[in-house]
Amino acid sequence: MKIDFGSLAFNINVNGKIGGTPSWGTAIVYQTTDNKIKEDIANDILIGMIYKKIDCTSNELSLPLGKGGHIYHGDEDFNTNGAPSIPYLAAKFEKTYVNGISIGKPFILVVMKDGYEAHDGRLQLKYSPKISWGSYTNQEFFDEAFKILGINSGSPFVCYEIEVYDQDTLHFRCAYKEEEYQFKDKNEYYEFVNNAISNDQSIKPFVIHDSIIKFPIQTIFYGAPGTGKSNKIEECTNNDNRIRTTFHPDSDYSTFVGAYKPTMEETGVTVAGRKETRIAYKYVPQAFLKAYVNAWEKMNEGNDSPYYLVIEEINRGNCAQIFGDLFQLLDRGDDGQSKYAICPDDDIRRHLAEQFKNATNIPDAIKNGEEMRLPSNLYIWATMNTSDQSLFPIDSAFKRRWDWEYMPIEKGDKDFVIEIGSKQYDWWNFISIINNKIDDITGSEDKKLGYWFAKPADNSTTIKCNQFVSKVLFYLWNDVYKDYSDDNRSIFRITDGNNSKKIAFTEFFGTGREEKIYSFMQANGINPISSNSENNQDENFADDEAGIPTSQRDYSKYSINGYGAYGKGELVRRVIDLYCKQSANSSASDIRTFWMGLNTGIVHLVETQSEFDSRTINSTDANKRAKELKLSNGESIYVSTQVGSGNIQTFINAVNSANINLSIAKV
Repeated sequence: MKIDFGSLAFNINVNGKIGGTPSWGTAIVYQTTDNKIKEDIANDILIGMIYKKIDCTSNELSLPLGKGGHIYHGDEDFNTNGAPSIPYLAAKFEKTYVNGISIGKPFILVVMKDGYEAHDGRLQLKYSPKISWGSYTNQEFFDEAFKILGINSGSPFVCYEIEVYDQDTLHFRCAYKEEEYQFKDKNEYYEFVNNAISNDQSIKPFVIHDSIIKFPIQTIFYGAPGTGKSNKIEECTNNDNRIRTTFHPDSDYSTFVGAYKPTMEETGVTVAGRKETRIAYKYVPQAFLKAYVNAWEKMNEGNDSPYYLVIEEINRGNCAQIFGDLFQLLDRGDDGQSKYAICPDDDIRRHLAEQFKNATNIPDAIKNGEEMRLPSNLYIWATMNTSDQSLFPIDSAFKRRWDWEYMPIEKGDKDFVIEIGSKQYDWWNFISIINNKIDDITGSEDKKLGYWFAKPADNSTTIKCNQFVSKVLFYLWNDVYKDYSDDNRSIFRITDGNNSKKIAFTEFFGTGREEKIYSFMQANGINPISSNSENNQDENFADDEAGIPTSQRDYSKYSINGYGAYGKGELVRRVIDLYCKQSANSSASDIRTFWMGLNTGIVHLVETQSEFDSRTINSTDANKRAKELKLSNGESIYVSTQVGSGNIQTFINAVNSANINLSIAKV
């Protein structure tokens, strides 16, 4: 759960000015009259709080409320002394972490129900350092965290996300400096937090320092190509705690577990200054046995942190043949170990006995290789691309041994564009439109494109023409539309006057390929990204309506958090787009309410779909004075193009004062 920026922060000194008192809380409901709880909160935070619940009516609970910070105690005090809100739910978490490091001190979270007239019934999650249960206060948690992290008591510290894992473990993601520090301006402060969010290991959705895992011990990540299945696993593992293998049609038990193989070894004899070697047959362990041994060795050392066996493309091999008797080990008990042991063959038994000969802290039957059981720290995670035509379907008995994690198609954290000649197309817009067409003709999710299907070369954000044709269009032609070439719903069409006509994949090569791609895009309703001339046209139109003389018009460019050079209209759309990405759990209505409440001076700055439709239903204006912006939840908002010299500064002032982690400056 991302919390309100600056609501949990200490020692923020910007240009000699100490930041005001944080709010120590974040609303957990949508900003609507019915105050419905945000789904991601219900799925994680609230479930954990219910599991770790303490009596919120008890006099043991106290916390500060209101502008004066008056400390209220217990249910009676809240109700009789005019508290602005009352406790709704309280929880005390004993397992606590900051950026994956155990703090070892409890933390108390409280959900408060507002009584203010303007926010009547709204629920807020409170996390003030002054919240206490009996003699214990949250300040002790922060004192210990600063000590463990090696932070000076006056150093800047900002929390930007709170998560609950496994219902009983509370995790804070934070940015901090080890010494006291004065930021020269807001831009430097925002950059400090943004860098932590972008680069810090703690931003990843898994914690790898301890046994806090978001996904079950045996999980198959499945979904359409390009949805980030392998990347999801990569985020929580590293080369020190995993072994990776890939299944294919020729994979079998010996290539997965191990077998005797010819190897070269020295004879101990030196002839003419050269050491002689010979061929010898030795038992050579493969991915499974290596992971098995490494996991048990960690347990022997008293380290129960996870060790991962990662299987890529699990459905491309014959799982029954590859796992063999290991299938029995996949039944895990409540303690994470295999419920049932197997007796390995003599080759494996001798190998295991040799590997564990110095072990002192594992069961004798395991140490001697007499039986095999998966230890509780051995996680087996696999990926499955649902678009592949698997040679070996996975049987239901095997499937039941796994948890399944669907990877949805979501916009990534990089703004990819397709570059065809002089035109650019938004990649997310392209796959959104094409995926709808795939669904229409196939009725299947499996063949759709994920955001990471095409990764630009050299870590850029531009998908070049060759890559677009050879990878994207080839996949769509060969794997999706090959059997639908005569169907009028096929995307392989180009414009032909007021109509369209079929085009074969091979026609996208040779002379005139760019024009054909332009025509292909147009026939499928995919428009290029607006050019600077279009942005200037919007700005000039707004200035014309405002009666601003040409000589007084401002054509400045602006940066966001120190980056970019945007024109006025482009700036407004980009800022709102970035805000939407920060507020990925917010609805179109929530976003509209927030922006319209800033009083930016821009007419219909943000509209929902229904508002846009109502305003434009009888409009003859082809541009509708707004441009669509797609949200990650599939909803659309419409951002006004009525931006000009007369209102841009009001917008900039509103954004810079809104405390939303976005700062605008003139370039």
